[in-house]
Order: sequence, then C-alpha cells, then structure tokens
Amino acid sequence: MLTALTAVGALVFTALSLQATRDQVGLSEQGQLTDRFSKAVEQLGNKDSLEVRLGGIYALERIALDSARDHPTVMEVLSAYVREHAPRTTCTSLALSAPPTTDVQAILTVIARRDENRDRDTLDLNNTCLPGASFGSTSLVGADLSRTDLSGANLIGANLNGANLGAANLGAADLGAADLGAADLRGAFFDVANLSYANLTGANLTGAHLERANLSGANLTNANLTHAHLIYANLTGANLTGADRTCRAGPGHACR
Repeated sequence: MLTALTAVGALVFTALSLQATRDQVGLSEQGQLTDRFSKAVEQLGNKDSLEVRLGGIYALERIALDSARDHPTVMEVLSAYVREHAPRTTCTSLALSAPPTTDVQAILTVIARRDENRDRDTLDLNNTCLPGASFGSTSLVGADLSRTDLSGANLIGANLNGANLGAANLGAADLGAADLGAADLRGAFFDVANLSYANLTGANLTGAHLERANLSGANLTNANLTHAHLIYANLTGANLTGADRTCRAGPGHACR
C-alpha cells in the first residue's frame, strides 16, 4: 500500500512540475512578445529613419503571425498609423495623384496578406488619402478587405482587382477610375460614393448598396447587380453589357 501511495505521489509531483514548467515557459514567451511589441512600436514611431519604420512594420507583422492573441492589436496599431499619416485632408489638388508614402504602402501590403481569420475588430481606414493604393506587392489583387471601414477614403485609381470587399463600408469614398474588376462586393456600402469611370467588369455587386452613387462612365460589363440598391444612382454613360441586374436607375430616378 505504501509503495502504491508513493508511486501516485510521484506522478502527481511530476504532473505539477510539468505544469509549472509550462506556465514558466508561457510567461517567458509572453514577456518576449511584449518586449518585441514595444520595440517594434518604438521603431514605427521613429521620425528620422524610413528604414527603422519599415523594420518596425515588418516586426509587427511577425508578431501578428506568431501570436493570434496579439494579431488584432497589431492590425489596429498599423491601421491607426495609416489614419494618422495619410488622412483624407492630405489629398490636395496638387498631391491628388501622389501614391502613398513607402511606409504607408508597406502597411497596406501587410494588411492585405494578414490572416483575416484572426481579426477581432473591423479594420478602420476611414477618411484616408490612398490614391493609387496597392494592398499587395504590386496591386490590391486578391486582398481581403471584407467588412473594412473605408468610408470617405480617397482611392482614386486604386487597384482593387479581385479584392474581397464584401460588406465593406465605402460610403462617400472616391473610387474614380479605380480597378474593381472581378472584385467581391457583395453587400458592400457605396452610398454617395464616386465610382465614375471605375472598372467593375465581372464584379459581384449582389445586394450592394449604391444609393446616390456616381457610376457615370463606369464599366459594368458582365457585373452581377442582382438585388443591388441603385436608388438615385447615376448610371449616365455606364456600360452595362451582359450585366445581370434586377433593376437600374439613372440620375433622379428611383430603382424599383
């Protein structure tokens, strides 16, 4: 009996020791992540060196990859940086065609290739100045921006070809001449948005909200407009060849 009790006691002690070791390792790893995060944020805030800021951006991306728990915080820090350093107010007539700065562009690239399954909150890029933006290495191709808040953003000439913008908020955004070909725009909000001369060839706009949107001159060839809300949308000169739609509306006319 004593031998059995001794054996059981030894097993319990071993289990407790292993758990204590795991706890210590977990605390150590979390401490290392905290240190890495602090250093990366410090680098991102460096005003003197672009190289240091870029190092901070990619260090934060590495943290988001290593830690699902820290992923949402990293994305919020990066999104906040874009809102702070590329506000809509910087889109002056003189700088209208200027692409995003190198550090802002790097953040857009990181956001585009993030693991969206780890997102906790909506990405907030509202009222930003991002003409000609690229969310990938060369374009916004395939970027997952579903549910992203891009309301009021300047995305003139941006390449969103093939991007997922399902349920995204693009109300009052300027997407003039933007490339949204084959993009997933199901349920997206484009109320009062400017989509003049935008390429929407083959885009899926099922259930999209386009109330009072400017679609003049837009290319909607083979686009899916099933159940799209086009009340008072401006479709003057738009190409609707092959578009699948339940209704269409021109300037000043309600879509019923």
